[in-house]
Amino acid sequence: MTGGALVITPTVIGTLGQNGWYTSDVTVSFAVSPTGGELEKKGCGARTITQNTTGLVLTCTASNNKGTTSQSVTIKRDASVPHVSFGESPAPDSFGWQHAAVVVSFRCSSTSGIASCPSPGTLGTEGSSQTVSGTAVNHAGLSATAISPAINIDLTPPTVSLTTPTNGTSYALGSAVTASYACADALSGVAQCSGTLSNGATLNTVQRVTNKSFTVTGKDKAGNATQVTYYYSVK
Repeated sequence: MTGGALVITPTVIGTLGQNGWYTSDVTVSFAVSPTGGELEKKGCGARTITQNTTGLVLTCTASNNKGTTSQSVTIKRDASVPHVSFGESPAPDSFGWQHAAVVVSFRCSSTSGIASCPSPGTLGTEGSSQTVSGTAVNHAGLSATAISPAINIDLTPPTVSLTTPTNGTSYALGSAVTASYACADALSGVAQCSGTLSNGATLNTVQRVTNKSFTVTGKDKAGNATQVTYYYSVK
């Protein structure tokens, strides 16, 4: 066929998801009729879109002795599942532990935009390497479920055992008394165990004193603390 007004017919091949978004590679081609004569075409060759795009416009322009005609198609491609990241509030300490309930938030993103992203949730049970998961859906209809990094919560303070000096004990003047104490934590572990004197140090018994205090402080890696104070005398 020669002559006559030009008609351009686009053909789009790809997997169409939701809301006009393609979720695969997309091939676009244009058929121009009638052919022959002094037909000139620009941008009408087949093209395959392999990258995500929020709206790529492809235009075919054809001309003959009857005039010029253009036809455009807009391709929206999102073949990637949504990206999900997590926030932890408050932030963990330098050891990676928390000593209170943790609010876990979700951040979701996608080329086509997010149709649904999980709401924040609270994790209040103590334990190590706890995780939460959430599923995001984009406007193309693709979804992704992600699991958070490990969340460590320790709500229980450490235990402190102060063996010497003994609470309420009176020591003889000049007697040899050695400080003895220990701290323990079953979950996050002990970060600090310190007393009025270093563990194993000798108490000063060369002077008489009444109601002398001796304090031991234990801290775990989550920031929980326990303090024990005993009183003793030297006579």
